[in-house]
Amino acid sequence: MTEELETLTNNRSWSFNNSNHAFKGSNSTRSRRKAYVHYQQCVQAANLKFLKSQVEGFTLNFCCGRDPTGDVKVDVDRAMLLQRKRSSLDKSDFVVADIRHAPFRDGCCDSVVADPPFSLYNRFKWALNLAKLARRKVILSHPCTNLKVSGFSRALWFTNSKSIFLRLWWVYTRTEVS
Repeated sequence: MTEELETLTNNRSWSFNNSNHAFKGSNSTRSRRKAYVHYQQCVQAANLKFLKSQVEGFTLNFCCGRDPTGDVKVDVDRAMLLQRKRSSLDKSDFVVADIRHAPFRDGCCDSVVADPPFSLYNRFKWALNLAKLARRKVILSHPCTNLKVSGFSRALWFTNSKSIFLRLWWVYTRTEVS
């Protein structure tokens, strides 16, 4: 198993679509799609389990996409949020807003969850703004970030979704009461 994992991670031409490891040798488009959907479900289940164990109290979820975590879900994609609101039993509030300019007051929630798109990985000011919103915790899926936020301790967690990919989460917990 270890040799197989090392081979996959060291092979620069490897991708999910052409991996015999992920698709058990099947080359049909339908089989690849089915395997990819299964992979996504495993990742979502692992992330959901982790987030439920970490969030505390009233929660804002930025860049929510299809993630069910949080009391208020925030995303820039209005059409996606409207579709979720119509088709879901979820009674959460949905807000169309940009993570870089959050329309909320400081200290408005207990926890903030953010899973930003890759385009925001090289910018960090928005992450510091999220810390102002949270009274207890900020949870970021942002592997490139090594931020130190004043008044917060931090821990790096990972979720293992039974695949070769690990999801990294920074959990910032407030150490001083404001």
